[in-house]
Amino acid sequence: MRQGQNALDVIDRVKAKLKEIEPGLPPGVKIVSTYDRSDLILRSIENLKSTLIEEITIVSIIILIFLWHIPSAIIPVVTIPSPSSSPSSP
Repeated sequence: MRQGQNALDVIDRVKAKLKEIEPGLPPGVKIVSTYDRSDLILRSIENLKSTLIEEITIVSIIILIFLWHIPSAIIPVVTIPSPSSSPSSP
């Protein structure tokens, strides 16, 4: 993997290539992966998403409580970055 590349994309391409060359291997030869960090990456992304949702909810509630004026509170709440707008690559 080259520096700056998306690790999940590289892992998926390697897995696809291994499946592609598997039928051409001699009988009895099998490729076994020893280190696959895709599960770790996916769990980390899921953890980040849930933490961001919690933080955005808490900040939104605090803003609404302190401003106590819904139209004025909507502006900072909307400008908080949402998890869907964050980059998908780690």
